Amino acid sequence: MLYENNFSAQDWSVLCYVPLWVFQEVAKADGTVSIRERNSLLNEINLNEAYKSGLAKEILAVLMHNWSTVIEKFNSQPKTYQQGLTKACEILNNFSDQKEVALFKTSMFIIGIKIAKASGERVNLFDDWRNIDELEKETLREIANLLELDSNTVRRILEGHD
Repeated sequence: MLYENNFSAQDWSVLCYVPLWVFQEVAKADGTVSIRERNSLLNEINLNEAYKSGLAKEILAVLMHNWSTVIEKFNSQPKTYQQGLTKACEILNNFSDQKEVALFKTSMFIIGIKIAKASGERVNLFDDWRNIDELEKETLREIANLLELDSNTVRRILEGHD
């Protein structure tokens, strides 16, 4: 299904910026945007088929295939991440498939977690990234709030990604 066909061009642009707003805020929360955080975002974009949300897959594929164009437009748009995520939720809350909306929001939060973990210390090749910075945790809590994720969903996600 082409989700893009369900939204105006302007609304679709806002939705395409969601992973970028998440990346931007989580990565800069600790004061430094590391190469590992950038690579984490690019990895999630390239692995878009791993997500359960068809909308997330489609948006990440748009980023993968139109990176330069989307980034140029993203960098020139005036919204803060709070304004952007709030607007995205307004758009999504009017979409008919609320199950898909929930999967999309969850996917975007998971991307945030993966970006935060990318800046942590690595214990060995087989361990997950550890020690998410407190400022990144606070940013993740704010993102969960802005994405209107309930506390049970957030807890379930965190338990699955520790």
